[in-house]
Amino acid sequence: MDEMLIRQASARLAAAQRILIVCHIRPDGDAIGALLGLGLALQAAGKTVQMVCADGVPANLRHLEGSQQVLDRPKGDFDAICVVDCSDLKRTGSVLESYPQPDINIDHHITNL
Repeated sequence: MDEMLIRQASARLAAAQRILIVCHIRPDGDAIGALLGLGLALQAAGKTVQMVCADGVPANLRHLEGSQQVLDRPKGDFDAICVVDCSDLKRTGSVLESYPQPDINIDHHITNL
């Protein structure tokens, strides 16, 4: 990964106060783990964060810390939007329909568009 991209993403998140983080529909442990990991870290840094997954958290992952904070749709306005573990924005479902293009996409899939 390009270090400049990492610095830019970090600076974007540092400058934002209200951050929306979204993962893909039909989430697996990867998606929920990325959503919760980033979301809880940003909350610990004093940010206001909404973590969203259109399909919610699967029952087998609801024991994870922070999973009760995951919403099925965003509420409000945001300074930054981040998508995690998602190679194609269509896989976020209808979550981002009313919002601008995400500022940041953190993903490991080779098919990332």
